[in-house]
Amino acid sequence: TSPPADAVDAMLVRVFEEAPAAIAIHKGPEHRFVFANRRFRESSDGRPMIGRTYAEAFPEFAQQGYVDIFDKVFTTGESFVATGARADTPRTAGGPAEERYWNLTFQASRGVDGQPDGVTSFVFEVTEHVLARREAEAAGHRYDDLVEALGVVVFCVDPEGWRPVWVRGRVLEVLGVDAAQVSTSQAWWERVHPEDLGPVYTARGSLAAEGDRYRIEYRQRSGESGWRWVAESGQLQREHGSATLRTWGLVQDVSERVASQE
Repeated sequence: TSPPADAVDAMLVRVFEEAPAAIAIHKGPEHRFVFANRRFRESSDGRPMIGRTYAEAFPEFAQQGYVDIFDKVFTTGESFVATGARADTPRTAGGPAEERYWNLTFQASRGVDGQPDGVTSFVFEVTEHVLARREAEAAGHRYDDLVEALGVVVFCVDPEGWRPVWVRGRVLEVLGVDAAQVSTSQAWWERVHPEDLGPVYTARGSLAAEGDRYRIEYRQRSGESGWRWVAESGQLQREHGSATLRTWGLVQDVSERVASQE
């Protein structure tokens, strides 16, 4: 036999209360709070919610357009899903609104007549992830700017076949080709002067253990018939968070220095 309805309701309340997502249930066209689980309460600043409308409980979210989204979900019955959506709110009572990001699902609930009678929200805060990703992207841009300013090429390759993983910097100025043309292993060998190919092969192949380094100067094809001198250095390093070894290196044009010495 099936358990009594009250027992089922109590079980669902316990499941929702301990769920990893922040869950709230709103009823009626004004989206009045009838339930907010522990994670939802902890994500706010302790303000009262139950019995209040969404706009009353979170006026800052209403100003950011979320009541309009609730209205649409309630009216159409269509769910709303967003990843990394910004919704600023205080973390502590009386504190300032903070920049915060969330993965959101707003889903219509239906009454016995099959019509929408409320909205249930499932929310995960992802502020730390979004800000960390933003900082990583900013750091990447700063790194690219620095490489450009130094006038060099930096690269990461698979040491086994010298297949490029990525290449950045002044590729055209230093290597004499655009970035797309150095996307294969062959491109890193065919532009080396034939007389220097042996030493380059030896230098690049000398990396046997993590931390091993090499440095070599050689002639690199420039245009159709000319040559330029470049200095290339590399080190075998473990990829961050992985057991995979990569060769990370730098190439710079040293033609002027070599010419002055000659």
